[in-house]
Amino acid sequence: TSAMLFGAMYGIVARRYRSPFWDSVRWRWPNGSLAFLCATGGVAMALLVDFASSLAPVPKSLPIYKLFGTTASAYAMAGYGIFIAPVIEELFFRGFLYPVLARRGGVPAAVLLTSAAFTLIHVSQLAGAWLPLLILFFVGLAFTLARAWTGSVAVPYLMHLGYNLTLFAGLFLSTGFFRHMDRMTQ
Repeated sequence: TSAMLFGAMYGIVARRYRSPFWDSVRWRWPNGSLAFLCATGGVAMALLVDFASSLAPVPKSLPIYKLFGTTASAYAMAGYGIFIAPVIEELFFRGFLYPVLARRGGVPAAVLLTSAAFTLIHVSQLAGAWLPLLILFFVGLAFTLARAWTGSVAVPYLMHLGYNLTLFAGLFLSTGFFRHMDRMTQ
């Protein structure tokens, strides 16, 4: 599905704008110090989310946990979540959806609607659990505000990458290198 979505986005840009794909979606790589700050911000956000989740009642059994049933599937999910999902989700939400909504309804509405749409694609993974979804809305809000502030999709991508990398690293360590997946629900 990710490859199909990327192909569709690439095709739309190629037909409509007749300019390089990465320029058209505003993938502007930040300079070294800003790039590091963005990735570090994603790490900090993940640590804050993990802390907030430990204080609040988050269901112990969520549908997404089924995707981590074996060590091999956990590695596959981690690979997807670190290397593919941030690129595809940022291109779609902050590269495609956000600019359309900003042109039609203004930046504040676009920020909120893009963050809400980002949250909605995760509903089935989280079984509609309101607290994780609310937390995810604020994560999406941070990503979208970064896009609005910098004008670049690469900035929220780096944040998303740092965020997902931190979450998966924590899961990797807490489950004994993905060998004790039952620890996810403890």
